[in-house]
Amino acid sequence: MSEKGGTELEGQDQRELPGQKQPELRTIDKLRLENFTAFKDLTMEFSPGINAIIGENATGKTHVLKVLYAVLQADDYDSEIEEDSGDQDIDMDQSFWDRVIAYLQPSAKLLSRLFHKHKLDLTSITAHASTGDHIKHYLGYPVSESESELPAEVYKGRWINNKQSCFIPANEFLSHVKDFIAAYTKKQLTFDETYMEITQKIYERPERTLDNDIVDIIKHIENAIGGRALMEEDDIYLPSHGTKVEISMAPLGHCKLAMLQLLLANGAITPNSILLWDEPEAGLNPKLVGTVVDIMLMLQRMGVQIFFATHDYTLLSWLDLLSTKEHDVKYHALYRDDEGEIRCESSNSLSEIKQNAILDVYQELYNAELNRAKDSLKND
Repeated sequence: MSEKGGTELEGQDQRELPGQKQPELRTIDKLRLENFTAFKDLTMEFSPGINAIIGENATGKTHVLKVLYAVLQADDYDSEIEEDSGDQDIDMDQSFWDRVIAYLQPSAKLLSRLFHKHKLDLTSITAHASTGDHIKHYLGYPVSESESELPAEVYKGRWINNKQSCFIPANEFLSHVKDFIAAYTKKQLTFDETYMEITQKIYERPERTLDNDIVDIIKHIENAIGGRALMEEDDIYLPSHGTKVEISMAPLGHCKLAMLQLLLANGAITPNSILLWDEPEAGLNPKLVGTVVDIMLMLQRMGVQIFFATHDYTLLSWLDLLSTKEHDVKYHALYRDDEGEIRCESSNSLSEIKQNAILDVYQELYNAELNRAKDSLKND
């Protein structure tokens, strides 16, 4: 992999001065994907609170979450390169694309598989932060035959990253974390790297005093699953009617909430961090979906920016019912236009989203039930 780096600072230079604390990245405000995987040209503007991403299968919901996570987890882009210094070799851009590869797992881990419809054209990913910082990553094939056959990489802009972020995958994973790190390191498993990183976060046990807000959320989870998850050496146990059971024998939905509890207790999710959660409703009994929404609203009030992808009507309905203006919720519907390209419709009101595939399905189901009832009356 070859890399060519350049830095282009826009606006006032916020380079840290002696005695001056660098501003902290609190939220991601905007993302643009150009000629990247399923997207020809997509721009999404986010809420600093909760962002619900909906859409049919194959509209790129998980890709959006993983790109955002890669932006947050890549190395700091507050380099010591002077303004107007020109292109220089920088490992940081390589780190970004390496993370994209690790999270998306394209065939043979080839960068060329990231191009939209696999056409070898310029690809770019741009992110904007609430601090005013922005970063734009380019990926494109060399124009000269004398250059490397591998894609050239460039980034421009300034980005003070926030590694205090957490990605929770859709599949329940807590029951599989024991011995996962060793097996993954030996390349005995083919999971994408988000699973490795969530495992590391689960087993981190720093000595720390929990904020009152975090204690309240943990108690809310305990009430839902009947107690607190326990870690004894490398084993994890969940409460069960006055006793404890191995995590491998615990209810699937309880495992998902227990993972969130451990991440909060371990400091993986803190005030001003960013949580990315793929299909939080997967494996949950519908009775627990409202609890998940309560938890997300509590996290947002604590200062956590949340991105989640969902197919669940119940979750969206609870979020719409329980959220208020203070929660700053925004809905993003990904859909394909008449030419088959993915677009995004966003609104702070769920009822204003016209491209709502989830609601469309429930409307079809309602109409089918209504027609069956009518037919039954006719037959009587």
